[in-house]
Amino acid sequence: MRGKKSNKAIKNRKNVEVIKSSAFNLRLMAAEILNDILFKGKKLKTLIEEKQGIFQKESDRALLKEIVYGSLRQIPFLDFAIENFAERSLSETEPIILSILRIGAYQIFFLEKIPFYAAVNECVEATKIPGFKKAAGFVNSILRKIAEKKEELFSLSYSKPFPDSLAIKYGMPLWIVKRYIKIFGEEEAEKILESYNTPSKNSIVFTSVKDFVASQCYLKNLILEKNEIFDLTFWVKNGNVSQNEAFNKGLFYICDPASQIPSIALPVKENSFSLDCCAAPGTKTILILKKLPPNSFLFSSDFSKGRLKQLRENKERYSLENVYIVAGDMVNGFCFKEKFFSVLLDAPCSSMGTLKKNPEIRWQISEERIIRESQRQIEMLKKAAETVCKGGFLLYSVCSIEKEETLDVIEQFLTENKEFSKGKLEIDEKIKKAFTMIEDFSIISKPYQHRGDGFFVALLRKKNG
Repeated sequence: MRGKKSNKAIKNRKNVEVIKSSAFNLRLMAAEILNDILFKGKKLKTLIEEKQGIFQKESDRALLKEIVYGSLRQIPFLDFAIENFAERSLSETEPIILSILRIGAYQIFFLEKIPFYAAVNECVEATKIPGFKKAAGFVNSILRKIAEKKEELFSLSYSKPFPDSLAIKYGMPLWIVKRYIKIFGEEEAEKILESYNTPSKNSIVFTSVKDFVASQCYLKNLILEKNEIFDLTFWVKNGNVSQNEAFNKGLFYICDPASQIPSIALPVKENSFSLDCCAAPGTKTILILKKLPPNSFLFSSDFSKGRLKQLRENKERYSLENVYIVAGDMVNGFCFKEKFFSVLLDAPCSSMGTLKKNPEIRWQISEERIIRESQRQIEMLKKAAETVCKGGFLLYSVCSIEKEETLDVIEQFLTENKEFSKGKLEIDEKIKKAFTMIEDFSIISKPYQHRGDGFFVALLRKKNG
């Protein structure tokens, strides 16, 4: 075998043609999904659900998902293995062929229930598409050599120099590894990287004890595990929650545990108005209304017809009262000025905190994109601030732990908006102890601190005078 320096085959590839299969070859479909994600920036969940609908067998749908998600989590290691036998660099390999090699290598290394010869044969067949039949021998040769040297390749990958070894071990782009070491230090960076490469389970939250009791007769086909931090929250160990009758009746909501923190932390009071900006699909709205006094009201806002439709559907499903759904433009600002006692801005962000369930993001994000997101967040926070009444509260949150999108946003906002200061989060001690508190005004759920997402929340208060 021979080692090569990484050729960064994922980045800066242009004019990529994705070959669409006419036959239902599962491996080719998996390769097509990888191409659409890595070279066209498409969303993994959407692509998977679209392709899964083609297959009748649940086992085929599950296998497609496992191969794609697993390959995305192991690209640096898979490329390391392929490079040891390829005569050409990965950057010179046709994208569809490289994707087939990756999904083939993933099966050989990580799916022990599939015999290696079956994985190889299926990938060779996937290669026999118009324009690429000559590559079948190339794919066959590479994958068989990988199968023969499987254990040796594992050992060789461990001997890579630091920090390249972390990139291979935890399936991350090297720039993210270096970034986290610089920001968090080696020890904590490795904890974060390891947790981000660990798949997360679905989680559900019941909106009340009454709804939890009413759900019991519908939950027999689900295996649930009580969440150790959040009340009325459960991990789904087995079963399809989105098709469960209790979900259809609006008795529970599907969301990451940490995404409850903004709603839990948002101050509310009697005879007041609150505003949920960027509210769709409605997670925060549903949870805020759970604690809203009966004589208070919530305005839930979003900007597009599609997202407003999601809000209206969830309003009906969960029989939500005291809530008004309004179209709001966070770019140009709201017509409401100083009207709300409390305002929640769960801002659009890099979504880096969701890498456990969205592994494709690591291959689509860049430091430049993170900076652009932070600049947009600051502008949106300023617009949201205009709606807060004197003495009111502004709560900012993102599903990210990136410095530019979290503390840097708050620091710049407070520097430019002297009428606001740091507030004090009033949340359960159990939540405070589980995560990282910053003074009294902010909390970060780091991904290694629990089995859910990375999340940031900060509470600000407007002066009375």
